Amino acid sequence: PDSSAYLVTHSRKVADAALAALPEHWSRMTEQRVEFSRAVLTGKRGGIVLTASLEDSYRFINDYAPEHLEILSREPFAHLGHITEAAEILMGPHTPVTLANFVLG
Repeated sequence: PDSSAYLVTHSRKVADAALAALPEHWSRMTEQRVEFSRAVLTGKRGGIVLTASLEDSYRFINDYAPEHLEILSREPFAHLGHITEAAEILMGPHTPVTLANFVLG
């Protein structure tokens, strides 16, 4: 697939929790969606990027310049000033990409 999806974090705990949650998420998907998800997350355009610091996370995001960026943090607006290269920034857990693309337009 041409899709990409990265989890960018400087927290080993967050990275480990995300990996541990994948089987449960996959158990609720169709086989086709699971195959697609695995292909993206294990391919050249996806996965978990564990950085050394929060500043390194910002640097990766700005270098990658995503079309859609979700900031999932207790204080998402605290990070907004550090992101200069993203087409769409979704703040917090209640603004998923699907909502932005298919409901808000």
